[in-house]
Amino acid sequence: GTIFEFYRDKALNANTWIRNQRRLPKAPYHFNQFGGNIGGPVVKNKLFFFFDYDGQRNTAPNTVFLQVLPTASDTLGQQTVQQLQKYLTTYPQSLNNDVYLGKADWNLSNNQRLSVRYNANRFKGVNFENGGPASAAEHTGNSNVTTDNIAGNHTLVLGTRGVLESRFVFTRDNEPGQANSTDPETVIRQSGTTVLQFGRNSFSPRYTNAKTYQWAESVAWVQGKHSYKVGLDFDFQKIDNFFPGNFSGSYTFNSYDDFANKLPFSFTQAFAGANTKGPLSQPNVNEFAFYAEDSWRVTGRLTLNYGVRYDLFRYAQPLVKNPDPGLASLGLDTSRINYDENNFAPRFGFAYKLDQSGRTVMRGGYGIYYGRTPSILTGTAITQNGIQVQTFTLNANFPAYPSVFSSPPPASRIPDIYVFAPNYVQPLTHQWSFNLERQLGRDYSVTLGYLGVRGEHLTLTRDINLLPEVATAGTLADGTPLTFFRHPGRLNPNFGRISLFDSAADSIYHGGFMQFQKRFSQSFQMNAAYTFSKVIDDDPDFTSVVVGTDDAKNAQDTLAPNLERGRGNADIRHRFVLSGVWDINYAHSLKNAVARGLLSGYQVSLITAVQSGRPYTASVGGDVNNDGNSRTDRPPFVGRNTINGPNFADVDLRVSREIGIRERAKLRLIFEGFNITNRANYSSIVTGQYNFAAATRVFTPTTNFLARSDTFDPRILQLAAKITF
Repeated sequence: GTIFEFYRDKALNANTWIRNQRRLPKAPYHFNQFGGNIGGPVVKNKLFFFFDYDGQRNTAPNTVFLQVLPTASDTLGQQTVQQLQKYLTTYPQSLNNDVYLGKADWNLSNNQRLSVRYNANRFKGVNFENGGPASAAEHTGNSNVTTDNIAGNHTLVLGTRGVLESRFVFTRDNEPGQANSTDPETVIRQSGTTVLQFGRNSFSPRYTNAKTYQWAESVAWVQGKHSYKVGLDFDFQKIDNFFPGNFSGSYTFNSYDDFANKLPFSFTQAFAGANTKGPLSQPNVNEFAFYAEDSWRVTGRLTLNYGVRYDLFRYAQPLVKNPDPGLASLGLDTSRINYDENNFAPRFGFAYKLDQSGRTVMRGGYGIYYGRTPSILTGTAITQNGIQVQTFTLNANFPAYPSVFSSPPPASRIPDIYVFAPNYVQPLTHQWSFNLERQLGRDYSVTLGYLGVRGEHLTLTRDINLLPEVATAGTLADGTPLTFFRHPGRLNPNFGRISLFDSAADSIYHGGFMQFQKRFSQSFQMNAAYTFSKVIDDDPDFTSVVVGTDDAKNAQDTLAPNLERGRGNADIRHRFVLSGVWDINYAHSLKNAVARGLLSGYQVSLITAVQSGRPYTASVGGDVNNDGNSRTDRPPFVGRNTINGPNFADVDLRVSREIGIRERAKLRLIFEGFNITNRANYSSIVTGQYNFAAATRVFTPTTNFLARSDTFDPRILQLAAKITF
């Protein structure tokens, strides 16, 4: 068995970059991870048990700060910042997490084995909902997660060549999320960056209860040079999802001055439809899969692996249909979520030894992999159809801030809806790879490789209820004339946004890598790897589900989504990782017994990662194209992700010592340091390049474009002890 404890405290850590910038002391911080496991026989050679517990107690406060400040000449903006000081505090965030695992293995006979496993997770997070540097304490809430999992596995050996395996899994997940406020949400932006949010978060309160039933059967057998395997997999999810987005109202202000003058850019509020389930949905999904594969040892040097998998996904359909004929004229049906039935996925791989010694091996393969549409999308389409939930976004004639509507606004107000494209199909990826590995001596190897991934039919959200853009004259602040494009209005005036979940995006990844590896020998092992890669995509996303609010995940030009094509958000062009483990076991040669006792049993581990920065997109503070969304607007004729962010470098260190305390028990003392050089690795920058005044059509350059605004963790030290027996 094992018993362990990991400990962190603010006294061991460096201060954060943002607190140093503001001359603030270190915030309270405390982390404990503890637990243990034990296992052994119940009936000799027949029945065995294993139990594991892992607990965490973590206090990590959240500091609220303004990433973008008004200029010194902006007197009104400076006064507004003073009024907002009450929200710019450090408030406590804590989490308690307890994970339990119990497992029993029973040898029923010489050819039968039964395993049963139970997992439980109990998570409580205080002020853990929707936190971050721009979220005031009242904008967060408490998280409570209860998860239980029961799994059974039965294995039957069929003669000398076959194995039949049966597996059953049941999972229950209960996730209520609480809100800290009942006031309407207030979102303040400056130069296109969200600087502060307070009031009730538009996601809260929420509730999700999901039950998953999975049953799988597979049979494998060997025949000559072939190893065959066929199987079936059934997965059923029953989900209750209560997600009342914007029911408390949400105001968005595009500058400090607008907030001071109570001039919101938009106001959004949602209401439950009469005689409907309102924000409650059951986005159930049933998945059926079949696969067959073969591993063929053609010769002693060549092995081929090939097979095929078929996936069928069936999604719950909306209970309520929006009967507006204008939707039908656009080819839209709010009562249907389309799914395709031709999801065949062939796969192939090979391994070939280029010489008789087997020291040079060439490997490669290709496969298609289908993905499931997340239930958060199907649930949104079920509720946000303008009938079950009616969400209204206003850009004029607002309630007096911070008031909200007590009932749905007059019929002249038009609702926003979400709907799946009638030709929506499952997302999929093509993956192909080629590697060449060479053994150098007994302990060393070098690998050169390539990986390609192409994503197709990826989900892209776009507002299709817009008239085509027209050229509009504007100017820069210095008077330089400028032409940009704006939507003159809505295509169907009976609706606001018609946000379409469209499987129209794709992506491509090319990555080449080199790896040098030394296996553990002579008390040392090392691994060094370099990757050169590139990601290009259309900005696909599966989480654009906040009806009515500004959403940075929507396409800027929804009528031309191909203009979103650019470097992917995860495009890390260069990455180098070096890791090693060194057992310092030279003390046995010392003659002094005390010295041998003090200096023996040490191990040092190191991992270093260096990578280029991820890309960012320049933005404009304001709704340049008049689509009702001020978060996706870029400067005219500027593409997506054209800015290189700061590079990243990190060094983590671990020093441990093993001490024998009894004949069959050992104590390991551990010291760990993360980011031991305390390098300021910047996690975000200010991307607002211009502010846009809609009334005058003037673009004014910002003064802090590309300024660093936040960092990843500073140096964190951790102490630990582990007893094995």
